[in-house]
Amino acid sequence: MSESVEELPDRLDASLSCEEPSSHGGRMRSISEVYSIGNLSNGNEAHERVNEDEVLAASGFVSPILPRRCSKEEESDIHYTDNGIVLGATGFDKGKRKESHQIEHRGRLFSELSISDMPTETDDESQNGAPSLLGVVPPLDISFPCSYEDNMESRGQTILQLHQAAIKRVLIRSGAHISRFNIVYSKVGYYWPQETIRHCRTGRIKRGMVLKRQFGVYYPDKTRDFVALKIMEKSAISECFQWNEDDVQTELGVMKELSCDGGHENVLFLYDNLETKDYLIAVMELVNGDLHDMLPSIKDTDTINSVFAQILKGYKFITDHGYYHCDLSLENVTIKLEPNYKGSGKTRIVAKLTDFGRVRKMDENGHATIDGDEVAGKPYYLAPEAYCGSYEAGPADVWSLGVILFIMITNNPPFGIANDSDEVFEPFSTEGFKYLEPALQRARATEDQIELLSRLLCIIPEDRPSVDDMLKLPWL
Repeated sequence: MSESVEELPDRLDASLSCEEPSSHGGRMRSISEVYSIGNLSNGNEAHERVNEDEVLAASGFVSPILPRRCSKEEESDIHYTDNGIVLGATGFDKGKRKESHQIEHRGRLFSELSISDMPTETDDESQNGAPSLLGVVPPLDISFPCSYEDNMESRGQTILQLHQAAIKRVLIRSGAHISRFNIVYSKVGYYWPQETIRHCRTGRIKRGMVLKRQFGVYYPDKTRDFVALKIMEKSAISECFQWNEDDVQTELGVMKELSCDGGHENVLFLYDNLETKDYLIAVMELVNGDLHDMLPSIKDTDTINSVFAQILKGYKFITDHGYYHCDLSLENVTIKLEPNYKGSGKTRIVAKLTDFGRVRKMDENGHATIDGDEVAGKPYYLAPEAYCGSYEAGPADVWSLGVILFIMITNNPPFGIANDSDEVFEPFSTEGFKYLEPALQRARATEDQIELLSRLLCIIPEDRPSVDDMLKLPWL
């Protein structure tokens, strides 16, 4: 029996934003021009941008993100209607307007787009460059931007291994029902995206089901747990990279390294990295939320100590592999709940560190320096030395661990920022840790917790304890 598989094109329908041709020399605008700050200010700057683009085009520059512009021959077949939609003159009367559902997704934010939104049928003629309702439009090529490719080459392309995948529409049997759905199809596995769990800068995270295939029909693999599918659009990855935000390549590479040989219970597990034409897809362990969301459920002292000890164990595993996290926070500690743990009838809370986009690699002496012109971390969790130029990543991580423990006990951060400009940190820097003790006592912190926090939240980086020292404490 042949497989009932219908391949789904891994692309988004093109939608073109444009203005009157008179303001742009009669040519189509690129997406960067539509949303550039210069074009939002005044028309003169827009004309200057056109001249810059012509110079770049003459030098052989190719945009790393956007499709190529139309040639003069192609521009002759493109006309602008009153409503701003581009129609091809070939095969159509210029006065006619034809409705088309093909202009759909390009104007939408990726956070509003899911795999299920992708088209299920293709127009072979339009794909081959023949005239369609959109006219003769240059093909849209969303591949890795040049700057990102150059960065990957400079870092060593072996850091990240990707398995090729595709989006396909297949028959899925679930119980007594059988229907067609879009899945992520690869040689290493088949994944069925479900509801969206949360959004992120580069896309969204969906709950996914692992599938099996038999006689051309797919069905859920009941021997496998649900997974999390982090679906990232390549163009969004490039934008984050250009603004020096989290490095997705580094994050996925480090997660894959930490997941080798079974990984660690307190570090989020990465099953696989997949790549389609337009997306990178990370197949990860599914969790119930992060520590920030679950904080109201973690109240008693034993649970706080248990979760914090797990965070320390996960962090030690990372440092044993030669990395500093550099972005420790409640949001980057995920929580997985295990109901009826070992038949006890109780739910076990498992903390797992994640988000490795800002990690720093140790040198041969176990040090990693963060330059003064960059800041790694969130304001609540940054150590005081982060505001004074270059600093060591290791002691700064220990400070962040102290802030996490303080918030777990009091439900509030100790300071807005660890700088004298903060009204709480200023008296702390002069009076010392005793300034924070009344808040801890009101939250019924134990003497052990207060003593440890006094060492973690120490202004002098060299006086902070190591993770090995903390794990030797009996109560942890």
